[in-house]
Amino acid sequence: MPQPNRFVTARLTFRTGATSDWEEYDPVLLASEPAWDNTLGQLKIGDGASKWSEIEYTTKDGFLDPETPNEVFIDSGLLPVGVNTIAGAIAYSLAKTEALELSGVENFSAGLDSATPKFSVVITAGENGWVSLNSAIKTNSSKGIFDKDETVTITATADEGYEFDKWIGIGVEDHESAITTFTAIDNRIARATFKLPL
Repeated sequence: MPQPNRFVTARLTFRTGATSDWEEYDPVLLASEPAWDNTLGQLKIGDGASKWSEIEYTTKDGFLDPETPNEVFIDSGLLPVGVNTIAGAIAYSLAKTEALELSGVENFSAGLDSATPKFSVVITAGENGWVSLNSAIKTNSSKGIFDKDETVTITATADEGYEFDKWIGIGVEDHESAITTFTAIDNRIARATFKLPL
């Protein structure tokens, strides 16, 4: 008798459609549900609450402008205000990708178990400082998965001789406060920046 196959072979497809079709029907996408725009060749990922038209594309967060050295070309304003360097754009894009991967895995499992939706938080520190997530140890970067509506606190700590400047990213309600709290209702990505005192 042949041995059972230990592997499952499956092929998955995304929901697809032209931009005009998505705009016409404008569905609410499930948490972590991918939706492909055939017209633009771009992807949106659902959060379980927002309509298709309310969600940003994820495939073009920002890219380098080959005609302008050391500058970032911002694709339709998808990079947050304040991200204006190549290093900042790369850091933001990597953090956003990591947040999507974290929440995607968790929400796939949660969906199988009919559990509460999960959202990821990814924070990083710029030069001359540290960050922590929910009072954890200070580090260069921190990430976590939180249940929907769970309270999250992020903290930025400057090195000696420097001070906190601001948070850059999405989902931070108080960009000017080194310690800020928000509710997990979407993936959050933020980078703490630091400066010399005036």
